[in-house]
Amino acid sequence: ALVTWAPPSVADACDDSPSLSYSMPAADGAQGIVLSGSTIFPLGTHTVTAQAIDDSGNVSTCTFDVAVEDQTAPELTCPGDQTFFGNSVLATWDDAVHSGNECNGVAVVEYVKMDLTGGIDTVVVSGESAFSTGTWMVIATATDPAGNQSSCVFEVHVFLG
Repeated sequence: ALVTWAPPSVADACDDSPSLSYSMPAADGAQGIVLSGSTIFPLGTHTVTAQAIDDSGNVSTCTFDVAVEDQTAPELTCPGDQTFFGNSVLATWDDAVHSGNECNGVAVVEYVKMDLTGGIDTVVVSGESAFSTGTWMVIATATDPAGNQSSCVFEVHVFLG
């Protein structure tokens, strides 16, 4: 994420404009990164050290933390509505596809099937579940490692046949 911050206040009795630089430990991913008042940071909390040096070589430092959090829900696309024939069927479908937000790990997709009255029947396994005749809503929910969620819905129609 691109992070921008206001520079710390720097004052010196003899030097009107002490030089100011920023650094962070190599463990925070700083190796090869030139920090300025606007820098790209990876996910996580990073400690930045600001250092001021006046014309006489006097040095003063302060530190502050930059926290970058994943607050973007995964993108989720459900399969189209499904139609089956029989009194009771083991319906199978292609999994909902999630994408667009894999910087923090892979999202987990769970499915819940509901009858049209809104009663939750059961949590179903990925891509298949037993259905009796009728029309059912299947809600797919993707949750990424940061807890962000998105959902989509498709219907399963089971006709006597």
